[in-house]
Order: sequence, then structure tokens, then C-alpha cells
Amino acid sequence: MTTMTQSEFAKHLGVARSYITELKAKGHLVMTDDGLVDAEASISRMAALKDPAKQAVADRHQAERQKKHSDGQEKPETSGTSGNLYQVSRATKEKFNALAAKRDYELSIGKLMESDTVLQIVANAATILRSRLETLPDVLAPQLAAQTDEQKIRLLLQDYLEELLKETSQQFMKLSQA
Repeated sequence: MTTMTQSEFAKHLGVARSYITELKAKGHLVMTDDGLVDAEASISRMAALKDPAKQAVADRHQAERQKKHSDGQEKPETSGTSGNLYQVSRATKEKFNALAAKRDYELSIGKLMESDTVLQIVANAATILRSRLETLPDVLAPQLAAQTDEQKIRLLLQDYLEELLKETSQQFMKLSQA
């Protein structure tokens, strides 16, 4: 077991003394009874508690420290790859959680509907439209045969089709109100 003062441990890690104080306050350091830092145990605990999402930032800072302490030659930057997969997975999860929340909200305010409900209303409207179109000859033929005035024939056809379109429109209004 290697023990150090907090200042020595900060120098050993190449970090500021205030960072070591912060780690101590969070309970991330292993301290001996006489107030020294158990270096190996503390490093192990810090590694276990490290957030992989912040690895890229830590790697960038480490690369900057290496550049400062080099003897005039710049060292190549190291890139953090261990946290990248975690970050991508986390971002994907958060995106889908946000989309699910948006869907739930839009369902609750009536902007979206369940597809089964939509299909049922559209099928009902299509059924009414089809049945009315199929009865068109039976309903209108006797009325049209009795008419000699072309204008009245047009009005009969127009009224029947307008009523048919009105019923279809009402079915789709149910869809928007549901």
C-alpha cells in the first residue's frame, strides 16, 4: 500500500489539488486513518466510478497536459473510444425515449390516433360510399325516367351525389374528432 498526501497524489495523477479535494468530498478516495491517500486503492476506486460518457473529455485533457509537458515536440492526441459506444447507445436511447414521449403527448392531445381506429373509420366511410354508389341506379333511375327537363335531371343527380359526399365527409369528421 502506497500512501501519499493529497498534494502528492495530485502531482502523481497530474491533476489540480482542488480536484483531489473534490474527489475526497465525494468519497472517491480511499483514506488511511492518519489522513493520507491510499494511492492504489484510490486509483482503483476512481476507475470503477468513472463515467464512460466523459472519457473523451478526459482523453482530450490528458493530451493537452502531455503537450504542455513535452520537451518542445508535440505528442499526438489520443482519442477516447471507450466512451464513444456508450455515448452513441445512450444518445440513441434518449432519442427513442423522446420520440415515445412525443407520441404519447400527441395521442393525448388528439393530434395522433391509433391506426386501428383510423382504419375502422376509413373502412366505414368507404363501405357507405360504395353501398350508396351501388344503389344509385335503383334509386335514381325511376326519378330520372319520369323527368323530361334536363335541368331537373341534373339537379336530381347533383342532390344525390351531394348527399353521398356529405355522408362520407361526416365519417371522416368522426375520424378527426376521435
